[in-house]
Amino acid sequence: MLICDYIGDSIQSSRPHNSENPLENPVFEFCNNLNDDGVNQLVTAYDIGIKRLQTIVNQEILLTEHYTTVGRRARNIIRVTVADITKMKKEKKIEMRKEKEKEKRKGRERERERESESKRGSGSGRGSGKGSGTRKRRRRK
Repeated sequence: MLICDYIGDSIQSSRPHNSENPLENPVFEFCNNLNDDGVNQLVTAYDIGIKRLQTIVNQEILLTEHYTTVGRRARNIIRVTVADITKMKKEKKIEMRKEKEKEKRKGRERERERESESKRGSGSGRGSGKGSGTRKRRRRK
């Protein structure tokens, strides 16, 4: 049974599979081991798993070897848990916020530069213009 049959949405389920690069699928968004080393690890883990299953069959079903459970839980691949994925999502959000803040700062600096360039030479700053410095304050009596 396909996932699209299970959820009843064949259009949405088939969209990522028709893309030119299937690695852009959101399922693989936080997969750090999707490279040559990770694939090689997966293939070797598959071969090791076949050997482990054969030893389990020999130990428990055929009874040709002594019964040992040592090493059955060993994993030869790096697992990514849901907690790891949520942590990566939070880190990605933080990075996006920092990038947006940098862009805002750059935009503000550009605006300030434009304003300062337009104000230069116009005489609209402090101490310029009519009667600057000639006005005295009245004292209260």
